[in-house]
Amino acid sequence: MNIDNWNYIYKIRNNIKGPTNLLYTPLVNLEKTILCMDWGDTKPYHSAVKRPSAKLIDYFFQKEVELLTEFQGKYWAPTIIDVIDKKIFIEWNDISCNSIIFDSNKDIDKEFINWKDQLSNVIQDIYDFGFLKLSLYSHCFYFDKNKSLKTIDFYSCFRRDQPLIERSFVEELIGVDSLERFNAATTNGYINFEIFFKNTLKSDLVNSTWNNSILSDIVI
Repeated sequence: MNIDNWNYIYKIRNNIKGPTNLLYTPLVNLEKTILCMDWGDTKPYHSAVKRPSAKLIDYFFQKEVELLTEFQGKYWAPTIIDVIDKKIFIEWNDISCNSIIFDSNKDIDKEFINWKDQLSNVIQDIYDFGFLKLSLYSHCFYFDKNKSLKTIDFYSCFRRDQPLIERSFVEELIGVDSLERFNAATTNGYINFEIFFKNTLKSDLVNSTWNNSILSDIVI
């Protein structure tokens, strides 16, 4: 699949447009129906930030493919179209929730009346399925053509029965904004992602991307 003329997807924060993540480059086709996660060497998109090591990128790429495959059939998981040359192609629909919320010409409450219930149900269902999804920012969610909420970035999911990971392994991904949450979930050099997940639900930073405190209202 030729992606030469595909467009980058960005997130909006504090009225500034920037990369959605440090691991892959998100591109959408001209019809806005397919999202490509390009995990290769994508310097233009990440030119203003430092990407993590190739080893860490490959680890999360493999994780994304594994969990996308495992989650196929779940109503909140996009359908895989293809995986080739470190590029993952999945179904998409126009724009992310982040773009809807911070577009002055759009109103998420009017266009998607039950979006808050959908968001709560998706997060709860993933948890009940046995996973902790750590990427809960609004740019990690979108509505399909039937106005059903779906989510991406499953590399950020960890199994509830295996919540611990050595912090040194992911240290280079820890930014200043999330440092407090990582510190609060770290004991003896290991991050407990059960704690991190529940702190993320209450995070002012994460909730601000939804322009309200909807995540804080979710009780798990």
